[in-house]
Amino acid sequence: MVIDVRKCLKQGKFCDDFSFVFEPTADMIEIPYVEFNGAVDVKGKFHILEDDSLEVEGEIAYRLKGLCSRCLNETQTTVKYTFHEYFVVEDNEEDYLQRGGLADLTEVVKDAVLLSMPASLLCEDGCEMIAYHS
Repeated sequence: MVIDVRKCLKQGKFCDDFSFVFEPTADMIEIPYVEFNGAVDVKGKFHILEDDSLEVEGEIAYRLKGLCSRCLNETQTTVKYTFHEYFVVEDNEEDYLQRGGLADLTEVVKDAVLLSMPASLLCEDGCEMIAYHS
């Protein structure tokens, strides 16, 4: 999803809600035997600030399914994560950069998915590992 800051300013729209669906790629998961179970739902709100920078806050939600990292039983979980980012007009090496007055939320969502990704997928808290008998 792209927010056209210049168009919003011309329309006098300084804030608005947004929602869209992001299709994740399999290489975004590093947990063995786990995959996305559908798309990433994204919703949030943006505000255009006095210096034409853009403040974006929102939430992503997605489902993971696969084998439990401990007992290998099939399981799934829902991950939710909130984000708060800025798109600036001049690069400051900390925030996202607008290009031609356009703020592309794709990188924000990709980064949010990577930051929210659990290290392992567990079927339940306290799951015991497979007991090996010798």
